[in-house]
Amino acid sequence: MTEGICENQVITQQTLVTQNLFTGVSIGTFQEDFQLCKADFLRLKSEGSPMATWSLIILFASIGYGMSILPNG
Repeated sequence: MTEGICENQVITQQTLVTQNLFTGVSIGTFQEDFQLCKADFLRLKSEGSPMATWSLIILFASIGYGMSILPNG
């Protein structure tokens, strides 16, 4: 792809109709793909960190323990 600098010009948009050039729908992206390493991909796909998991376990265990001793008091 060639790059050029356009200065002091008016750029207009025109529809170009072609026949038998494509036989279906073409989809393209105008933004360059973002490259992730495997470790970053796995971090993004994971549900949560181990610290968050352990904190939830401790929270619910404390709530359960509190509910079990509540009737005794």
